[in-house]
Amino acid sequence: MSNKLLKVAIVGTGMIANAGHIPAWKNLKDDVEIIAVSDMLEERA
Repeated sequence: MSNKLLKVAIVGTGMIANAGHIPAWKNLKDDVEIIAVSDMLEERA
């Protein structure tokens, strides 16, 4: 990938996001920046 970071927003922070999607994006930290996270339940966002 180029020197530019891919900016990612995650919609939904339930079990699958926390167990799979978010850790996977974090493993790509040299290429990806998580810039936003949202969920219907405010306490999970």
